[in-house]
Amino acid sequence: MEERVCPYEFGCDFIKWVSLARKPLFKNDSDTNLIAYWMVPGDSLTFNYGNMHIDQVGIAININPREGYSVGDTLYLLSYTGEGNFDIWHKGNIKNVEDFWYRDPQPADTFYTARLIVPQRMTWWVLLTNEKGQKGWLPLINDCPKNGACFGENIVNMIPKDTHGF
Repeated sequence: MEERVCPYEFGCDFIKWVSLARKPLFKNDSDTNLIAYWMVPGDSLTFNYGNMHIDQVGIAININPREGYSVGDTLYLLSYTGEGNFDIWHKGNIKNVEDFWYRDPQPADTFYTARLIVPQRMTWWVLLTNEKGQKGWLPLINDCPKNGACFGENIVNMIPKDTHGF
């Protein structure tokens, strides 16, 4: 788990989130046993912070020569860090790199030299406070593991404070 993480390249400087769905928020991070409260569409929520949980490490195999990587090297994809970059584990070291793996049999660009075998799965647990002052954790699963971060689409609308003067 990575604590107090923001998977968006534009940052997590949000004041207001608006609920788009009915979902339970839980008392504890990564624990779905105790419900703190239910959010319903239209609820105004304040984002406090989030913790990233890696549910499944991704695996890619390098299939074309690339500086720093040999053909056949295994890359373990850990977490998305924003702007197309990921933390990966390669030969005993954690590196932050721009993604160079692809899912499709024929990549659109020669930049992509590794083949994605197993996509990584991440859940961003965010601590939200409702208008009554109740706090609860909302698990948001990454819906686009190859293309960066898309957490919470159709669940919440995140409103940056610069947009509306919050």
